[in-house]
Amino acid sequence: MALSYNLKFRKLNLFQKVLLEKEGEIVVDRHAFRLKGKGANDQGELIYFADIKDLTVNGDDQLEFTTFQKERFVLSSFSNLFESFLKDFYRVRNEFLAENLLMKVGMLVKEYDGAADVIDANNKVSNKGFSRLQFYEGSLVVIPEMDDAFAIYY
Repeated sequence: MALSYNLKFRKLNLFQKVLLEKEGEIVVDRHAFRLKGKGANDQGELIYFADIKDLTVNGDDQLEFTTFQKERFVLSSFSNLFESFLKDFYRVRNEFLAENLLMKVGMLVKEYDGAADVIDANNKVSNKGFSRLQFYEGSLVVIPEMDDAFAIYY
């Protein structure tokens, strides 16, 4: 089942020149999402999760991402549904990443709700927030509510 949210989006090139600016909707599916403008004939932009190079949340109502084709998109104006959109977007994207980046090693043993903090070599703490912790036979997969999933291999 696809998720749909109303929004405004802009497509920019490498030099930050606006190529496209529309009001429409985003339709999130298992492997990709489509940015469609208003109107019956608008096919929109299909973007696969595998094509996203980086993803950034700016402010209270803006999601920016860059593709490997050097296109930059800015999604905004979700009204009061931005946090709900982010949770749904990250949930679907993290499931895609966990499946396709071979994070799940073996059978699922146990799953818990919790929180995750990552401490790097410089003792800097990165709070990943509320997360699902999935224990597999050969790995631990941490799926944060509003951040990228990651795996720890035994």
